[in-house]
Amino acid sequence: MPVFASQGTEVTVFLFSMFDIRSNDFVESKRWATEPAITKLGAKRLGEGAKVDASKVDGDGLTPLGFDPRPQRSGFQTSVS
Repeated sequence: MPVFASQGTEVTVFLFSMFDIRSNDFVESKRWATEPAITKLGAKRLGEGAKVDASKVDGDGLTPLGFDPRPQRSGFQTSVS
């Protein structure tokens, strides 16, 4: 049973953190997930969500590793005022 609810072709995904017993601390996931998936994992939602095409989310409500729906920003300053 899928753990995401689709409103048409878009779903909202969030970054989340989970408790890591090895480090004894919360760690931020390298994947984004739907709110139902985060709840099922017992994780904590972080920040604002981003709307993505439902095809970017698997049946467990998770995006692929390394997927980032935020707009790309240039890391280099190109002018000085």
